[in-house]
Amino acid sequence: MRFVKENFLPDRRFTTLDDLNVQARAWSDKVNRRIHGTTGERPVDRLKDESLKVLVGPEKLTSFLSEERKVDSDGYFSFGAVRYGVPW
Repeated sequence: MRFVKENFLPDRRFTTLDDLNVQARAWSDKVNRRIHGTTGERPVDRLKDESLKVLVGPEKLTSFLSEERKVDSDGYFSFGAVRYGVPW
């Protein structure tokens, strides 16, 4: 996340979430084809050697995509028994 926050997000302009996702995909495809400074390999080439497994299916994530919440007057909302702050 730190790499994305420091290298992709600064000064990024987007109009919709779909627009941001398109830009993020294009950026990550570009970055994944560069030679990594530590490994000396391209991340896209290393991916095929990884034995990655899906942690959660898309059906479990659906509720996070569109569930609406009301922000309290103190600037927090509750989700899953956790309170999250939002920018003023």
